[in-house]
Amino acid sequence: MLPENYRHIGKISKIFGHKGEALIITDRVFPKKIEKEKWLFLLIDGLPVPFLVAGFQLRNETSAIIKFEDLNTNEELEEFIGLDVLAEESKTHKNAKPFGNHFEIKGYKVFDSKFGELGIVRSMLNFNDNYLLQVFKEKKEILIPVNENIIVEINNVSKIIIVNTPEGLLDL
Repeated sequence: MLPENYRHIGKISKIFGHKGEALIITDRVFPKKIEKEKWLFLLIDGLPVPFLVAGFQLRNETSAIIKFEDLNTNEELEEFIGLDVLAEESKTHKNAKPFGNHFEIKGYKVFDSKFGELGIVRSMLNFNDNYLLQVFKEKKEILIPVNENIIVEINNVSKIIIVNTPEGLLDL
């Protein structure tokens, strides 16, 4: 269980190179704002311990190389392999676009927990920072609000989004 007000970013997977840099792997897309964070937290014995970020470089949408200020050798970093990397929730979630870059979910299949397959995501629409998944099944368009209460799961490996649509939404 994560401490309150923290968001899980990923795990330190392994040492990268020979200058005390770590490879962080995540199962979702890295939030864009992570690159600008001055502090990230490692979950040590259930407590978030702050580390000053000296360098951060995205490798792809699910991995990054990070250099912490006080960890200068691979030997110092070795004991942190496998630890969870966290960021303060308010800094990563505030004004963040859902799913990072909205083009990443184009083509994902959407399944409702009650009704089964709804269709395929064509795009994400933005109406004054209210995001909607634009889903098509054959020629029928379904607009699904991007909301924590509706989006149950996003599986980037199988490119599937599970939703729990509110009653009446699919009747429109």
